[in-house]
Amino acid sequence: MASVIARVTSAGARAPLGRLLTAPLGLDVWEVRPDHLVVEADEAQVARLEVMGYDVEQLQMTDSYLSDFATARATTGYHTVQTLEEDLRRLALDHPEIVELREIGRSVENRPLWALRIGERRGSAHKVAVLGCHHAREWISVEVAHRFAEHLVDSASTDPVRSWLQRGEVWVAPMVNPDGHEHTRTQDRLWRKNRRRNPDGSIGVDPNRNYGYMWGVLNVNTSSHVPSDHDLRRPAGVFRAGDPRGAQPRRPRAVRWSIDLPQLFPADPLPVGIHRPSGGGRGRPGHDA
Repeated sequence: MASVIARVTSAGARAPLGRLLTAPLGLDVWEVRPDHLVVEADEAQVARLEVMGYDVEQLQMTDSYLSDFATARATTGYHTVQTLEEDLRRLALDHPEIVELREIGRSVENRPLWALRIGERRGSAHKVAVLGCHHAREWISVEVAHRFAEHLVDSASTDPVRSWLQRGEVWVAPMVNPDGHEHTRTQDRLWRKNRRRNPDGSIGVDPNRNYGYMWGVLNVNTSSHVPSDHDLRRPAGVFRAGDPRGAQPRRPRAVRWSIDLPQLFPADPLPVGIHRPSGGGRGRPGHDA
C-alpha cells in the first residue's frame, strides 16, 4: 500500500487537529503546527482522515522522500547488528574487571540480544537497565546507549562514575529490537515495530507499548489496535486487558526480558528507555522553520 507525506488541516470544530494527537489511528505525526499537521500515512489512513472531516494534501510520496535522505552516505557511522556485537565484545574483552557481555536471549528471527553488565559486581541490589532501539528506525537510540556504555567504562576510575559502579550495576542493551533494526536497513527505513507475525498475517507489534506492567489497562488512546499500524499495542484477542504477560504469546526469553525486566534481575531495576523525537534528524516536507 502506497505511503505519502501529507499536510492535514481542518476547517471546522467537527474535526479538531488536536484530536489526531491522541486518537488511536496509528498515524506517524512528523510536525505539529497551530493550523496543520504533517503526517506520514498510507492510503487507508488518508481515507480514514477524510471520512473524519479532515482535509489531506499530499506533499510527497514517502519513497521519493526516502530516496533523498536515506542514502548510503547518510547511514554511514551507525551500527548494524553485526558491528554493534563486535564493539560490545571489544568493550568486554578490554575491560573484564568491570564489563561482562551477556546474551540475554534471541529475537523472533533468531538474532542475539546483547547486554553489557557494567560494575564491580559486588552483589548489590542497585541496578539500572538502559535500553536502546525499541523502535527499529530510531538508530540514534542505539548510538546513545552504546556511547553511554563507553562513557561508563572510560570514566570508571573517576567519580561520580566510580562510585556508581562500586555501589551497583548498569546494564546496557543498545538494541532490543534487532530484527526491526535490520529491516530498516534493508527494506523499510521507516519501519517502527518488531518482526513478530500477527494472527491476521500482518507483521510486528510496537515493543514500547507491550510491557507487562499495567498492559492494556490504562485509558489512553496513543496506541493503535490495527495490526498494520506503526504503534500496535497488541493483536486483538490475544490477551485480556491486565494480563501480566503483555501482548507477546509464547515469546522467547529475549522478548520476555525486554517486557518483564525483573525476570533478569534479583531486584527490580530502574529501566531507562532511549528514544528520539518523532522526525528528529530528518528534513521534512512542509517544514518552514
